[in-house]
Amino acid sequence: MERTASTDLCVVKLGGSVITNKSAENEVNQANLKRVIEEIASSNKRVIIVHGGGGFGHTMAKRYKVSEGYPSSTVYGASATMNAMSELNRIVCEVMVENGLPPLSLPPHSIMTLKRRISPQALRLAEFGLKHGFVPVSYGDVYFEPKRIFSIVSGDLIAAQFAVKLRARSLVYATASPGVYTRFPPADSDKPLKEVDQATDFIATSSDVTGGMAYKVQQGLNAARNGCRCIIIDATIPGRLAEVLRGEQFTGTEVVWRKSPNPHGKLK
Repeated sequence: MERTASTDLCVVKLGGSVITNKSAENEVNQANLKRVIEEIASSNKRVIIVHGGGGFGHTMAKRYKVSEGYPSSTVYGASATMNAMSELNRIVCEVMVENGLPPLSLPPHSIMTLKRRISPQALRLAEFGLKHGFVPVSYGDVYFEPKRIFSIVSGDLIAAQFAVKLRARSLVYATASPGVYTRFPPADSDKPLKEVDQATDFIATSSDVTGGMAYKVQQGLNAARNGCRCIIIDATIPGRLAEVLRGEQFTGTEVVWRKSPNPHGKLK
C-alpha cells in the first residue's frame, strides 16, 4: 500500500567506503567523514544517520565468516565485529558532536528483533529522540537470530526500514559510486542511470558482505513503494550530499517504484 510522507525527515546512509579506507583495517577517512557530517549539519534537516562498516566491520565480518552464523563462525568472531563497529560508531558520533549534531546511538544488535526488523520500542525511541532534537544514529552490524544464533544486518536495510516505518520524505544512499550502471565495471564513457525501477536491467557485482549496489536498489525500491523518495549518490564528491539534502538538482540515480514498470528486463 502506498503512503505519502508526512514529515520532512531524511534518512542518510553513509557508505563505509565513504567514511573509512575500505582497503585498510580500522582506518577512518577523516576528511570524508568530517565533510559529510558538515554537509548534513549545514542542511538543517531532520535526519537519521545510518553508516556502513567499511574497513572496520566488513573486514572483521569477512575474516570470521560472521554472515554465515554458527557453526561456520564463532561468538568470538561476532563479538570482534560488534566491537569494531562500536568503535567506528563512537568516532562518527564524536564528529557529529563537533558539528553540533547530538547523536542518539542505536546499536543494531540491541534494536533488531530476531526476525531482522527494527523493534517497535526502538522506533518509538528514535521518534522521541527526533522530537527533542537528537539525531538517531545506527549502523550495519551483527544481529541475533534463532537458526544461526547471529548473522549480519546491512545498514542499507536498517536505513530503508527507518525510512518506511517513520514515513521519511527521503532516503539517501551516500556511496562511493556515481550511481547505478547497466554493466559492471562501467566503462569510462558510461554514465549512471538517472532512474531505476523494479524492472530496470542492470548488473551489480560485489564481494560486499552486505550485498553491494543491488541490495541498495532492492531496499530503495521497498522505500519508494512506501512513498519515500530514494536517491543514490557519490558522496566522495564535495557538496553532492548537501545538494540532495537541499532539494537541488543532483547527479546520481533515483530509485522509483512504478505501478507499471518500464519493460527493461529484470534486476540481475
